[in-house]
Amino acid sequence: QRWAVRRRIVEVVKSHPVSTIYVTHDQEEAMAVADRVALLNSGTVVQAGTPRSLYSRPVNVFAACFVGSPTIGLLPARPVISGGVAGFRVGARTLPLWRPLPSGLVDLVDQDVVLGVRPEHVQDARTGNDPSVVTMPATVVLVEETGPDAIVTLEVAAAAVTTPGSRPWETGAEGRARLRSRFARDTSVRPGETVPISVDVSRVHVFDPVTGQALHHPEDSDQPAR
Repeated sequence: QRWAVRRRIVEVVKSHPVSTIYVTHDQEEAMAVADRVALLNSGTVVQAGTPRSLYSRPVNVFAACFVGSPTIGLLPARPVISGGVAGFRVGARTLPLWRPLPSGLVDLVDQDVVLGVRPEHVQDARTGNDPSVVTMPATVVLVEETGPDAIVTLEVAAAAVTTPGSRPWETGAEGRARLRSRFARDTSVRPGETVPISVDVSRVHVFDPVTGQALHHPEDSDQPAR
């Protein structure tokens, strides 16, 4: 099996004190095998560093979309400050940060940005009762049973992102943005249903909508690799 071969490769490489170059198009395999990864796009190195740094601090939308499974979701948004509360406006909803706007985004208030949202930061809001959580409706597109949990693909009422590096095939049928989330394995949701979700916007990555370059990462992300 492929996972067994991958494990054996790691064992052999770790047991010999020599540098080894491993070439693969499978990002999961690269992340599992390598100490350091060089991510290429059309022959150009986009980012190099540890697997964790590529996941935690992607330099652009392409890197963010390539690294991580399930893949990151992209939302068009605008940083806002209203009544002293900062947040991100996504479609008709404003998702509060409950903290000051990051310093690197202060000059971008009311301007377009792209939010990168990892599946672990999208929650099924039906399971909580925190009154401070702002939810948004999402339509279930696909439910993938994986055993320990269910990977749920969701569409929200916001236009799909077309920033360089994004994946056009991730766009919904009506041009809507898509997110993914890990629901409980016993979830009863089915395609076509509308469910409330919450997005932890304190954990999002922020990108320039024109260039795709990273503008902000969560505060406790790993420092960039040298």
